[in-house]
Amino acid sequence: MKKHGVICLIIAAICWGSGYVAQSFGLRHVQPLAMVCGRYIIAAIALIPVAVSSVKPVGEGLEIWKKCAKTGFICGLPMAAAMILQQIGLADTGVGKGAFLSSLYIIFTPLLGLFLKKKVGPQIWIAVAVAMLGSYFLCVTGEFTLGKGDIFILLCAVSFAVQNHVIEDIGDNGYPLVHSLFTELTVCLTALILMLVGKQIPTASQVAGAIVPMLCAGIIAGSIADTCAVIGQTQAGASLAAVLMSLESVFGLLFGVLILRETFTVREILGCVLIFIGVMIAQYRGKEA
Repeated sequence: MKKHGVICLIIAAICWGSGYVAQSFGLRHVQPLAMVCGRYIIAAIALIPVAVSSVKPVGEGLEIWKKCAKTGFICGLPMAAAMILQQIGLADTGVGKGAFLSSLYIIFTPLLGLFLKKKVGPQIWIAVAVAMLGSYFLCVTGEFTLGKGDIFILLCAVSFAVQNHVIEDIGDNGYPLVHSLFTELTVCLTALILMLVGKQIPTASQVAGAIVPMLCAGIIAGSIADTCAVIGQTQAGASLAAVLMSLESVFGLLFGVLILRETFTVREILGCVLIFIGVMIAQYRGKEA
């Protein structure tokens, strides 16, 4: 089961990595809350037919949908907070530093685990240290200071850590597609409410310009990635999942090279290598457990 969870988390990291490119294009046309709302509307719509085909919402299936609605809502709240805080923060800070600060959930997850009296093995702490060093080399290239936007992204990292533990504790009721559907709807509705309150409603032309990035981010980095992450986090555990999901930044860089024609630096290559080493150390611990 844990091996299956690891595979799902790696798939999620690949999909999330591709999402950086889509978001960078989408944010050229719409504001952060509109981008979050749009991509998760699409993610939810894409999940509806497969969720219904997996469990029909009639008879006994209706009870399953009710249970998944509850767990999906609970898991969706910290996810919504994380996504919105990240988008707001990225408006005031560099992408590289923002990606590094977001990745601090790698540290916050096992720390929160200790607070919740969960066992965190020594291999995980070593893996976290190596992966965080790699993330620093990969994402931070200039002088490191903390500004207003950085605080939002730090809170985003805390929210991701909370979500990791919520999913580990609550699970997906054995029906990840239905669970993910309600998680996506929670993120979408939260962003929509804040968008309306903040009067950030995009125009039709802005939505038209961002629709392709929203589709890519919604289906690939939303429906597929989030469903795989739920399965992986449930089966692999929060701390191991956090280290595995740090591969997101590596794949984000790779997609930047392939699609945006960006180039690797020696520092970035070193960062990628360190993150992979951290993941391998974490996997060794996983086999021991």
